[in-house]
Amino acid sequence: MSAALRKIPIFVAAFAAVLLCSCIKTDGSTHVECPAAVASDQAQTPRGISSVDGVWLMLDKDANNEPESVIVVYERGGVRSAKMVAIYHNGKIDDTIEKPLERAKGLEGNPPLCGLDFVWDLKPSDGGKYVGKVVNPDDGGVYRCKLWVDVPSQRLVLRGELFVFGESEYLVPFDAAKLPFNLDVSKLSPVLPKSE
Repeated sequence: MSAALRKIPIFVAAFAAVLLCSCIKTDGSTHVECPAAVASDQAQTPRGISSVDGVWLMLDKDANNEPESVIVVYERGGVRSAKMVAIYHNGKIDDTIEKPLERAKGLEGNPPLCGLDFVWDLKPSDGGKYVGKVVNPDDGGVYRCKLWVDVPSQRLVLRGELFVFGESEYLVPFDAAKLPFNLDVSKLSPVLPKSE
């Protein structure tokens, strides 16, 4: 499974590494996730980004901020979603929505990770933030999340939350021209996860 999507639990059951707490999923079952997340200070981003919409690069903090995956945040019918469109392996993109390889083992039908909307139902909230849902494709757990642009750092913040606990993942802008396929965001449609 992609290391990028293994990071989803980072912002789903946060502070667990420090607090060693047990978290409860939305279905009421107990679940513990403990990875820590740290913002990437090495990423260079252009100034002037104010919209969550667009193409973003997730960096692997456990591997010296190497590129990990590419996601697209887009709007359909007044709500936003985040779709995985490419995954890096050994420093190059080899898993895409056009040629998907890895599968989401915790979701019904084990759909490909690339092409899956792992964040969905994002609706406007206070302070330029969007509130929606994020899924852990390893076990199908669904959690509340927030998405916004941190204007000073020009990074996209994806924050998973469970009650008062939360953890943030930071993404940097990505040039879609660097993808090995032509990405037409206007043709994307939501592919929502289904838990088993």
